Amino acid sequence: MSKIPTGKNREHSDSSTADFIQNYLSGKLTQEESENLWKRLENSPKLERLLFRQMELDVMLEEIAGEKIPMRQSDVSSMNLKKDDFVTLQKDHSFFRSFSNIVSISLFLIVLVTAIGLVSVSLYLTIFATKNKEVIETFVSSSDDRHLPAEPDEKKPEEISEQMSAAVAIISGLVDVVWDNRSGVFRQGQAVEPGWLRFREGLVSITFFNGAEVVVQGPAELKIISVNHVQCRFGNINVTVPPQAQGFLVSSPQMMVKDLGTEFSISVSPNGTEVHVIKGEVELHKTPHGQDLPASLKEGEAVFVASQGDLRRFQANNETFAPTRSLKDKTKEYLYWQYEKWQRRRQRFDNDPFLLFRFDFENLPGDAESVANAVFNIPKLVSKNITQDITQNNSQNTTQNIVQKILEGRIVGCRLTEGRWPGKGAIEFSRTSDRIRVYVPESCESITLSAWVRVNSLNRRSNILFVTESEVIDGRQQPALQWSILPSGSLRLELSSPIPGEQLRYESSPYFKPEHLGQWTHLAVVVDGLMQTVSHFVDGILIDIPIVEFPFKESLPIPIGMAEIGNAPTTKQPSKGTPIRNFCGCIDEFHFFSRALSREEIWDLYDPVTDWANETE
Repeated sequence: MSKIPTGKNREHSDSSTADFIQNYLSGKLTQEESENLWKRLENSPKLERLLFRQMELDVMLEEIAGEKIPMRQSDVSSMNLKKDDFVTLQKDHSFFRSFSNIVSISLFLIVLVTAIGLVSVSLYLTIFATKNKEVIETFVSSSDDRHLPAEPDEKKPEEISEQMSAAVAIISGLVDVVWDNRSGVFRQGQAVEPGWLRFREGLVSITFFNGAEVVVQGPAELKIISVNHVQCRFGNINVTVPPQAQGFLVSSPQMMVKDLGTEFSISVSPNGTEVHVIKGEVELHKTPHGQDLPASLKEGEAVFVASQGDLRRFQANNETFAPTRSLKDKTKEYLYWQYEKWQRRRQRFDNDPFLLFRFDFENLPGDAESVANAVFNIPKLVSKNITQDITQNNSQNTTQNIVQKILEGRIVGCRLTEGRWPGKGAIEFSRTSDRIRVYVPESCESITLSAWVRVNSLNRRSNILFVTESEVIDGRQQPALQWSILPSGSLRLELSSPIPGEQLRYESSPYFKPEHLGQWTHLAVVVDGLMQTVSHFVDGILIDIPIVEFPFKESLPIPIGMAEIGNAPTTKQPSKGTPIRNFCGCIDEFHFFSRALSREEIWDLYDPVTDWANETE
């Protein structure tokens, strides 16, 4: 006997229930099965809906087949229905047939109207396009120009992944610091990630992103845990915490000090930890196996906890940590001292016959239109080339007038700003038109370029530091030499290739990260024609010697001629436009040598005070 799925049988598929109802509509159920169905209909609205849905489907199938199958009277007897029940079912069955007819006609009309509309639109667009072909092409072309990026391989904004940084603080001050090589060298303004800072002597100021300032006197070992926590292994520390950074933690082997909005000092040594509260209040927390401590210390109080566990309370002494508390004044003095050292040694390469020009941007007026070449002894080789130019061109200008081309750089749009020391001059490049133009009538077998730069952003496909004026080869701009920084943070040196339209690219591994932006960095690149190598340097240290498939001996000598600092020369084909590749940042010193400098000499350009051998041993 067939049964409707109920209870435990409800996990059966709906198809078995549908088959049961279809048997009913086909008159194949016994009287007992029909009575069972009716009882279920009275208690199951879901089953009732399924029955009427099946009746509707039957009607549609009948219409498709072109035949009408009346409901059998046996259905009534088999279900033992009352007359009124039968009439209701029969009316419902008829209603489904009528409704099906209406739906079928409506769908046919909708499809017909839609087809007519599509044909009409197609015909109209065909006629319009034929008569207005030029207008359409102009619109499409202008639309494409508005929406396509300037460079064909630039990523769309949604395709560029968001940069991330783990930095929690910056180095806000340095005085006479001798770094421990185990933790590396940090520069003023550098963003700092969690990790160790180790130095043998000097003062280091660290400003955390929450506003807390920590000044450390060496020798010291300090580990930055987070934006709110530092660990000191040894050293003297002064901590100033504004209300916005309340809760700042300093831990040592003997205790943990929690700030409550105050200024306090800590001295950590192998003998123990000493805490002095200068202003406000701090909480003291013992280490897991440490000595019990006072709950807090208030202004003017101090405590010493020995490594063996002994505890001694006494009055705070503000003079104990005077060196760390006077860092700001010492930082200014140190910067002025560095500036004076540089001024005394800035001419150390000026007698080099291969130094073609040096721009130091010193003593420039605010409205300066040019920057003088600080090298007064112009190389004889350059003077000779200039004399040849005069003879060949039959110029009426004197040699001295022509030499002015090599003596100065023409400033276009840039503005004067402060350099890497207070009082030091620099040039800022911020607009897409800013640049310095310089003329070098020389072809070089080897080249060294050196610059002190402060990078503000790397939002161009190529952020140019130096580039020669391009030649147009096969319709493409091809500079003889280009030095730039890529958005990835890599340094790139490009040379023209014997293959028209191709460039030889010598690219370093990525260096610049978001935390390097806004701080002064020394960059240098050495093109060694004899060794056929290109070397990239950052802060006096070699970072990469990239290798390309083809040597550049066929590109030698490298013609310089008219060149630009901080931007790309305007194209000689104005209709095609000029790519926007300006440098965004500042430059406060620039050297151009027509020879390959050694590693020791690159270090001397970076740091004329410290001996190279001591720093690289």
